[in-house]
Amino acid sequence: MKNLFLQGMNNISIFFLNKILFLIILIIPFWSIAQVPMEKVLIEMGTATWNADCAQEVAIIEQMNGNGYQICVINYHLNDNFANQYSNQRATYYNMQNLPHPVVHGQDAVVADYNSYEELYNLAVNTPSSFSISATGSFLEDSLFLSIEVEKVAEFAENNLQLYVAVSETNISNNWFSLTQVDDVERAMSPDGLGQLLDFSEENLLIFNEKILFESHWDLNNMQLVVFVQNNENKEVLQCHSQSLANFAPFPVQAHFYVDDTLICAKEDLQFYNTSTGGIETSQWFFEEGGPEESNQFEPLIHYPNAGVFYVSLAVANSVSTDTLTIAQYVHVQELPQVDFLELPPFCRWGPPYELIEGNPQGGQYFGDFVNEGLFYPADAGIGAYNLFYTYMEEETQCADTATQIAYVDHCPGVEKITSPDFPLQIKVQNKYLHFKENNTNHLDILAVAVYDLKASLLFKKHYDPTENINEKFLFPENNPLLIFHVYTENNKYVAKFKTR
Repeated sequence: MKNLFLQGMNNISIFFLNKILFLIILIIPFWSIAQVPMEKVLIEMGTATWNADCAQEVAIIEQMNGNGYQICVINYHLNDNFANQYSNQRATYYNMQNLPHPVVHGQDAVVADYNSYEELYNLAVNTPSSFSISATGSFLEDSLFLSIEVEKVAEFAENNLQLYVAVSETNISNNWFSLTQVDDVERAMSPDGLGQLLDFSEENLLIFNEKILFESHWDLNNMQLVVFVQNNENKEVLQCHSQSLANFAPFPVQAHFYVDDTLICAKEDLQFYNTSTGGIETSQWFFEEGGPEESNQFEPLIHYPNAGVFYVSLAVANSVSTDTLTIAQYVHVQELPQVDFLELPPFCRWGPPYELIEGNPQGGQYFGDFVNEGLFYPADAGIGAYNLFYTYMEEETQCADTATQIAYVDHCPGVEKITSPDFPLQIKVQNKYLHFKENNTNHLDILAVAVYDLKASLLFKKHYDPTENINEKFLFPENNPLLIFHVYTENNKYVAKFKTR
């Protein structure tokens, strides 16, 4: 009887044990489904630009990226130009005594051993996580305001968990050993490199509001946000989330500009180049003594008529920020030399080449129509008026200016200008009309007046009664700088030139 009782109890125990095992088998898959994949495997590196071994360790990271491994990297620089308080705090956390010091997902890797990195990577990437991380945010002026959500999606036994928030920058120009840049440089951590406690005792979703202040020389286009959860008991990274800061655009603006040469000569134009960063929406320039003095063009061309030293200011803005850069004594405008070109003598239609000597200071260059090697050729030019130029450059400043003079080639080189008070007519130009009237000082009986241009074309001709009081006007072409007057009297013929301008 006793044996039957014991056998019955054993059967009952086996029955309940099977039930418990069955429930465990059912529960485990459902609990595993609640976990999420590891987003990225975090590689942290204690490094320095003064250490040649650190430069060689970069090759392993490049190889892992080249193999398509889902990693995010934070380089903690120590005792070099990129070191800061946060890198020192993380170095203390990992007890980084020697450099380089690679850490893969919280576990030390072997220096210069790709297989060690890869083994730790495979272990981490194939371990599901009980946590998920997401981040949203926006810039305002020089700060990024973040809202970070950390959700516990499955049970986790440990309670000593920390959240770390970092920003890193890549593609920073820096010559060190065989390399020309540094990448994945930790720039800042919020609130610091010690992290902050994650307490899921009351709820599974925690929200953290963080603010990161950015320095002006950081290139936001080459920066990323890295957020990770770490178990402080064994330093294992339990989840890692990263994203480009471009996801939080528009970026705050930073005003920058330059010109090819800040030393120019008066009357020159200067092209300004706008190299401001951020999502530039408006640009407002201010140019002391420039033309124009204000511009809202992105890259204006500015004329500087006068000598002096002048400031330039650029204000840029977008929906989240404004920034102004003012550089005093930026544009240096040099004086031009004083250049003169004295009046030329009249030239005969068939006259010989004329050596130009009227330019001052001497040593400049003559140019213009029918000018060659300092000689003007009236025979080649023909009857007419020609603009000649004289340019002189100051050797010390390399600034030059140009003066202009008109060369008149006449069909009648023997005719003199109207200078004598005995000439029968008084002549003037007014409102595009040529006015002439009888000169009453000599009381000559004028019989006819004819007016020709330099090409001997007749512009005006009229006969008069000797007793008639002459007072005429006629419209003449503006392109006639010199006119020839023929005045006929009973006893004489007067011929003279009249300059219309």
